[in-house]
Amino acid sequence: GDTDLASNAQFYLGEIAFMENKFQQALDAYTKVIENYPKSFKLASARMRRGFCLAELGRKSAAIRELRSVVREYPGTEEAKRAAAKLREMGATAG
Repeated sequence: GDTDLASNAQFYLGEIAFMENKFQQALDAYTKVIENYPKSFKLASARMRRGFCLAELGRKSAAIRELRSVVREYPGTEEAKRAAAKLREMGATAG
């Protein structure tokens, strides 16, 4: 839908799939948040989680690009900190 909570609901569909290790399904859900709700307060979280999904799916270079963009575009946020930690875990730099 197009209510104020639609992006939130879409994000949590991604969270459920992620917790069930359904990473492609989660990736699709997070991508819908990003594409359909560009002003969502869940945007930074959706982008971070999309990076995590890409890593789980073995798409390392795409994951690194996504996580670096979170660090760059949302500095000082919890999402940026978690993205930077995941980058370190993957052996990549945040810059």
